Amino acid sequence: MRLRNLFLLLIAAWVLGAGISSPTSLTGKDEYFLGLRIPLEMMERDVWWVPFIDGEPRLKEPPLLYWAGRASYELQGPSLEAGRDVTLACALLLLGATVWLRRYFGMQGRSGLLAGIALIGMAGLATESRRLMLDVPVAAFSITAFCFYLDWMRRQRWTSALGAGIFLCAALLTKGPIALVGCGGGILALWLTWPEMRRLPLRHPLAHGAMLAMALALPAYWLHYVSTHFGAQLAAATEAELEARQLSHVSADALVGILTLALPWTVIALRALWQRRDEKEVRFLGAWLAITLLPFCFINT
Repeated sequence: MRLRNLFLLLIAAWVLGAGISSPTSLTGKDEYFLGLRIPLEMMERDVWWVPFIDGEPRLKEPPLLYWAGRASYELQGPSLEAGRDVTLACALLLLGATVWLRRYFGMQGRSGLLAGIALIGMAGLATESRRLMLDVPVAAFSITAFCFYLDWMRRQRWTSALGAGIFLCAALLTKGPIALVGCGGGILALWLTWPEMRRLPLRHPLAHGAMLAMALALPAYWLHYVSTHFGAQLAAATEAELEARQLSHVSADALVGILTLALPWTVIALRALWQRRDEKEVRFLGAWLAITLLPFCFINT
């Protein structure tokens, strides 16, 4: 079983990573003007803690992706492949979390392998894993945090609680509060479909408090630092981001987006969710999907 999963990861690395070093590989203005350039300017200015672009601090999103980008540049030398390797590694982490989830729910045989193959073939992962962008990393970190939380629920091991806190911290340091949608949506879906799960926070308040503290400590400290040293720039970046997102802007774009990102499996997945809706595990997955999509129906994205 482990050899099968390792083989799947190697195949995924080969498929998703093919051609990422080429100047003609898939890119976009956010990657070209921001993702690839910010770590370069950080190297030029010899700074780590606060990312910079064009002489100004980049505060519209947290810094973890740019820290990772600079680290990769330092290790491999600045190149397209070095930058995009960060996102590729996160895509493999997301793939590993997907395969692990089927083990938690007792799905045996080839279900994990098939889920992994489907994920590799989805349009969203096939495109976004090839660019140094935020979406795949924040998805990978938040879903991995959820997997560690599930493992903690089953065995109450301190290592699982530590993993949940660390990966949720990484997700928050990648894209801010939006990281809570993936992990938090999964936890809320569990509470809705498995009533017995709702009692866990009451039974283990210290463990939940410790996980939350680990997740929030470093992001809160970074936010405090930049608000102290770059208060005006942070306020301007926050105002611009809120204006661009148009909170309370009701739209069906998220529904169209998920149908597009899941191609070519969209119809098959929706049909499977409906046909097997009486199974508790499938109801959980459907609720997780719905809860995760809901916030995006109220912002411009």
